[in-house]
Amino acid sequence: MKQYGVYRLKDNTNFVIILQYPGLETSSLVIVAPLIDADALPEITPMTPILRYKDQAWMVLTYRMAAIPEADLGEYITSFHNIDYVFQWALSRLFYGN
Repeated sequence: MKQYGVYRLKDNTNFVIILQYPGLETSSLVIVAPLIDADALPEITPMTPILRYKDQAWMVLTYRMAAIPEADLGEYITSFHNIDYVFQWALSRLFYGN
């Protein structure tokens, strides 16, 4: 499991991004946020960052993050660790209003 890694869920229908800091695994659960098509909803800056990968554009729904069983993670797709600041800003806005 990689922080800011994108995974396809084993049900093969949805994508999620790992938000949990590595090394803080305290159970079989992992904190993720769902990814949806970037055009599906209006963007709420900065809480719904847009990610681009190959020919896809995803919106991260940080306000819908949840703990799911790590066993539900399927194929690893890519990582967005190089833009970790967008996730930090989104979570800061969500929790602290910054």
